[in-house]
Amino acid sequence: MGRDFAGVLGPLAFTVVLVRHIALGSGLYGAMEQALVALFTFAAIGYIVGGIACRTVRESVRTQINVELDALQKKKDEGQGDVSEAAV
Repeated sequence: MGRDFAGVLGPLAFTVVLVRHIALGSGLYGAMEQALVALFTFAAIGYIVGGIACRTVRESVRTQINVELDALQKKKDEGQGDVSEAAV
């Protein structure tokens, strides 16, 4: 997920900086320099944020699965109904 975020945010920042410089009519060298800095900066930010998001989602799913498995195991230990039907 980090690579996905980096792949979106970096080029987006690059494009925004270039469009801003074109709209203002500034020089090409300065525009490219700032656009490249924005590209790498926002790609790094996207990579970090995407990594955090990925870990957060995985931990949430893992916690939810563990809660469900514990509930099924508790029902099985108590002898209440069929475990396969409780999962559905």
